[in-house]
Amino acid sequence: VRGWGRARLDDAEGPEVLEILLGRFVDDDDPLAGWLRDRSDTEVAIIIEPEVWVSWDYSGRMTTGT
Repeated sequence: VRGWGRARLDDAEGPEVLEILLGRFVDDDDPLAGWLRDRSDTEVAIIIEPEVWVSWDYSGRMTTGT
């Protein structure tokens, strides 16, 4: 996928997005998770609102003839 859009910063959503990212990429018992949570009041979310996006499907080119 590629395209372009407008980005904005949102202070209020920063801690919520941090929790989503930690849940997806970092174990709860990892010291990094605690360190980041301790500083969650300084987190800022970057919201990208797409204006145009383009995608393509190469699956037809990727199949093997049988």
